[in-house]
Amino acid sequence: MFYFKEIILRLKYYLISCAFLICLLVYYKHLLLVLISFSLLNKNLLIKASSLILIHPIELFKIHCSLIIFFLLIFAIPILTLQMQDFLKSSLYRNESKALHYLAISIPVLFNAVQITLLTFVLPSIWCFFEQFQKSLETVEVLNFFFQPRLEDYFTFLLNFICITSIFFCFVLFCIIFIYFLKLKTFIYWQKTFVALNILISTLCSSPDIFNQIVFLTILSCFFELIKISRIYSYELSLKNVKNNSL
Repeated sequence: MFYFKEIILRLKYYLISCAFLICLLVYYKHLLLVLISFSLLNKNLLIKASSLILIHPIELFKIHCSLIIFFLLIFAIPILTLQMQDFLKSSLYRNESKALHYLAISIPVLFNAVQITLLTFVLPSIWCFFEQFQKSLETVEVLNFFFQPRLEDYFTFLLNFICITSIFFCFVLFCIIFIYFLKLKTFIYWQKTFVALNILISTLCSSPDIFNQIVFLTILSCFFELIKISRIYSYELSLKNVKNNSL
């Protein structure tokens, strides 16, 4: 009964936090548009906030609502994770509690760092790649094409990019945790299968160019080898600790 009351109390605090976050996001809703598109709002790209058009009066309201929900999830999920970690802390050992606390803090920080890096460097390159078609069409004399992006399409493109990269990040993180918690003998036994998966992932997730596939496969292979070396090193340390304790 005590734990049930604690869950209700933590849920109340969590809902109050979400309500406070919603109020802040609604107050700074105009800044959210700039915050999510900061990497494309520069002099090197044609896209500017002043050149985006609206064709329906409700479009801007829909975009604000979508951005508020999106940023609410970004801030609310870490708060919920910390609340769950604090609730489970009394039923865990000290090392388990430290590991869970480390994961609850490091995963959101790593996720945000990856998203900021992708939005800063990768997204402008993708936008410039598709924008080159517009410049190539300007040389055509028979037909004239003019690219005028809609505000809703522009932010739909941004949100889709963030969602796809977030799903890929969660998939990679799940694979890392799954591989890390495997036993060392099982990990070595399925080593050839993991190598085949690396080849499959590098083939599906990279461009058809053989050079890009080799680079992607090299990165995945190095990452896999680092995990294997860390597992072997931690296993040797655990054996040394057992020997020292037995002596």
